[in-house]
Amino acid sequence: MKNKTAGFTLVEVMITFVVFMLIIGVIIGVLITGKASYYISSAHIDLQQDLRRGMDWVIDELRHAGSGSIINVPPDDAWYTTIAFRKPSGVVGGYVAWDLNTVQYALGGINNRQLLRIFAGEQWVLANNITSFQVRRTSSGPGVVEVQLQADKRAISGHLISDSLTCQLKLRN
Repeated sequence: MKNKTAGFTLVEVMITFVVFMLIIGVIIGVLITGKASYYISSAHIDLQQDLRRGMDWVIDELRHAGSGSIINVPPDDAWYTTIAFRKPSGVVGGYVAWDLNTVQYALGGINNRQLLRIFAGEQWVLANNITSFQVRRTSSGPGVVEVQLQADKRAISGHLISDSLTCQLKLRN
């Protein structure tokens, strides 16, 4: 007669080992997926901050510009990759006086992927990872400027993240 309490057989030990290995594999898979998700989310947040920072600068200064102070973006429905305009310097005789220096926004810098603000011979980097900067004024609405920014960034995990911002701004008289 066999002893039924003799302990585990080799088959039972192997089944237990396989089950534990499957559980450990699932846990490691979840951890790896969570880590990749964290890196992708962090890269997306950085990219959105770059886009917002760049757009905020452009919109803030364009708010003070008049439709007649924009130099290189005529109201012809075409998209342009740079914008140059004059800022108001004060009021003379009841009319707005415009600064002689122009403010310009364009792509440039490292790999032509930085949004630059150029004023009085100096350049400031406003945002990184920018792939496209476009502005236009339509013939039907010359007092409105449309601005589009597009950006992309590669996360540490290797995923390419891309995003864009668009804004319409009504100019001063």
